[in-house]
Amino acid sequence: MSRALESTGRPIIYAMCNWGEDASWEWASEIADTWRIYGDIITRYDGYDSRCPCGPSDRYNCTNLGHHCSVARVLEWAAPLSQYGGREQGGWNDLDMLEVGNGNMTYDEYVTHFSLWAILKSPLILGSNLPNMTPDELSIVTNREIIRINKDPLGVSARLRWKRDLKTGGDLQLWAGPLENNGHVVALLNNSPGPLNITFTLGDILAASPLQKGPEMVWQMLDLWSPREPASHKGPSVFLRSSEDISVALRSHQTQVWRVKPVSPLQLGSTS
Repeated sequence: MSRALESTGRPIIYAMCNWGEDASWEWASEIADTWRIYGDIITRYDGYDSRCPCGPSDRYNCTNLGHHCSVARVLEWAAPLSQYGGREQGGWNDLDMLEVGNGNMTYDEYVTHFSLWAILKSPLILGSNLPNMTPDELSIVTNREIIRINKDPLGVSARLRWKRDLKTGGDLQLWAGPLENNGHVVALLNNSPGPLNITFTLGDILAASPLQKGPEMVWQMLDLWSPREPASHKGPSVFLRSSEDISVALRSHQTQVWRVKPVSPLQLGSTS
């Protein structure tokens, strides 16, 4: 198929689907533009289903990647594979279609689903009936700032920086990745059954940034899911030094996403 498409001389995207069998993420970039990495998704946020039996530890010996895979289970599988998809790698990991609008998930779960697919640079393919979507559901899949993250020219997938298991069940996850012009995307996911309050610093997340090697940086954090200004489609922003604490309250299964970019102390002073 790859050779046949190439022989046409036309720009055609080849989206390969073998559900991740034979560790396709390691070799599919030689023949395809995108490649599925796991079993078929279902419109459910979490939970185990015997029809989707394989976990991350099985990724090199699973013979039945299955179907009825929840959003959380797809993310769990995708987390250690993010290094295999990106512009430099020659193509993109495909986490399967988006289920926003198909029911059985809350607004926060839909936001998490769309956000993580976007920052992992998965193709954003809607698998729902657009005329039947509610205004809230349409607002999720048309969030321009989140789509901009997905289409960022640098083309680098976010990675799971840490995951903290919680005594109450579930976990807290922090994802981050580089963007063009020394920017970063940061996403904090409450993957637990109850609300959480969390405090962290940008220095913990951006330690690998070359800008962190010099004097302490000032960063602008643009909130990509808070109510946005109609004209700009942008949410509120704050200016922080690397060492300053960031406190966030998250509902169950809620994800908060920020675009982070460096600014000068002069810019910081002019915003006050």
